[in-house]
Amino acid sequence: MNANGKRKPALRQPEWPGKVGRSVGMVAVWLMIFVGLVITLTPFLISVYLSIQDHTLKILPYRIAPSEWTLANYKGAWSNIHVGEYGLNTLIYAGVVSTVVTVNAALSGYIFARMRFPGKQVLWSIVLASMMVPTVVTVVPLLYQMIRFPLAGGNDILGHGGQGFYDTWAGLMLPALYGSSAAFLMRQFFLTLPAELEDAARVDGCSELGIFTRIMLPLATPGLATIFMFEFQGRWNTLLWPAMITASESKRTLSAGFADLSQLVVGTSAGVYIPIHWAQAGALMMALPIILLFIVGQRYFVRGIALTGLK
Repeated sequence: MNANGKRKPALRQPEWPGKVGRSVGMVAVWLMIFVGLVITLTPFLISVYLSIQDHTLKILPYRIAPSEWTLANYKGAWSNIHVGEYGLNTLIYAGVVSTVVTVNAALSGYIFARMRFPGKQVLWSIVLASMMVPTVVTVVPLLYQMIRFPLAGGNDILGHGGQGFYDTWAGLMLPALYGSSAAFLMRQFFLTLPAELEDAARVDGCSELGIFTRIMLPLATPGLATIFMFEFQGRWNTLLWPAMITASESKRTLSAGFADLSQLVVGTSAGVYIPIHWAQAGALMMALPIILLFIVGQRYFVRGIALTGLK
């Protein structure tokens, strides 16, 4: 108040420092995004560049553009690296395993999130503990278990005398049919759904199976899509297990087939070389299904990731 009894006008703080600070912050954020995009996209662009370059030319030094644009490397990869056959094997392997893992994750996630039974916390602790074990630690025991599987592949009841599930579809798929991380994500998703839906269904006389299939499962579509996409991508790109459990080309996956590329040497009039350009063309063809899968399921994927982190 001044001497005349009037209220003094409040002093307004200058706005330009705050605006400048926000502008600088936005510029820094966009700069980091740009740098990240450059780092991420540069290897992909180099791969595209090598895939359309004449395979008889040296890889280094790089040129701005190939002297001759060609798609012959894709044909060479398809016929010599067996991209078509390996791709079909990978599609069967990834599709079957991802579907079974998604179903198992939905069942186990609902059970651990919604149902009560003795030993629930102990079992859930075991599931969580299994997530902490690195895959590389268990791959050799799993291989031994598949080879010594009783009454399979000529083995007796003690697992001796044959090769078990080695180089079979069962040996390739069995160890991957349950994923503890997938069960964890589905449990988190089911925890976000209101309990009032279950109570209302029970009042109407719906069974537990009906509650799961008619009410909870349709609401869990984003989570199921996220699990399927995670598993499909993981199985499509996995290398270690398919390379160890398979030996014949009829069961080789793309990753395991590309791993054998280092043994492929092609002879020409100028000498011999390892067709790295074929490998780049095959790698791009291998990445295409994953890119298409993410484009198709992007909406469900983003929503599923957001909802599984609410609780």
